[in-house]
Amino acid sequence: MIRSGQLVNWLVDARTRTFELVTELEPRDMVGEAGLGLPSPTWLIGHLVWYLDRQILGRDNLLLDDAVFDPAMAPPPALLESPTFDEILPLSADVQSKVLEAIMTPDEVPAEMARQLRYAIDREDWAGEQIVAWMQSQGREGPLLIFDDEQPVRPAASRVAGDVEIPAGEGMVGAPEDDELADPGERPE
Repeated sequence: MIRSGQLVNWLVDARTRTFELVTELEPRDMVGEAGLGLPSPTWLIGHLVWYLDRQILGRDNLLLDDAVFDPAMAPPPALLESPTFDEILPLSADVQSKVLEAIMTPDEVPAEMARQLRYAIDREDWAGEQIVAWMQSQGREGPLLIFDDEQPVRPAASRVAGDVEIPAGEGMVGAPEDDELADPGERPE
């Protein structure tokens, strides 16, 4: 089992990084057609809140409608008018507070809850990648990225003219065969 303190640290770190990506944007700037099938930052953050609320807390929040935020029910809309980012923000804080309270109570988190939380943390990383791609598709500079002791890097704005090179060292494409959170398309063939 994963200790609750480790999950708390991972969840807080992931959510902090997600919100750092959008700090330079006004709420009105986080909606709109991005093209290339990219969901808006408002939808992405709403989806993350929906997932924690639905899967971890087991609640059915009226503001976070399944028909809007469950990708299995409908494709993510690029233009999300309701709820707004200003409505999602306080709900995000409330949901995260309740999730942290739920996982800090036991010393060890039950296996199924830990699995769902690891998946939620993975979704935060996915959303971060989507937010950066959305910003670039809008012709905006990407967020300021800081890698350990290196100089900060800001991905250039582009209209999908090319990828942004970010010095990140060696990485793996896909997922190991035994990764229980990997989608089938991420597993080696």
